[in-house]
Amino acid sequence: MIKGLYAIYDKKAEMYSEPKPAPTDGVFIRMVSDMIAEGNNQIASHPQDFAVYKIAEWAEITGHIEPTLKEICDCQILKGE
Repeated sequence: MIKGLYAIYDKKAEMYSEPKPAPTDGVFIRMVSDMIAEGNNQIASHPQDFAVYKIAEWAEITGHIEPTLKEICDCQILKGE
């Protein structure tokens, strides 16, 4: 199965979070939305400073990673601001 590798970009720090796998863009966006809804984290407090990126596609069976860098959405949208 091909999965995406995703990271959250911190616009103020100018760096990406540690990558995490998800089967689709929508699944990772839901994970980030849940994190924002929980509160008590920098993304929930400052959503305008963060964006979700797909940074690669990863083939589970072969281990092959195909780099890509595509902004999926801004975290401010996920918070509904």
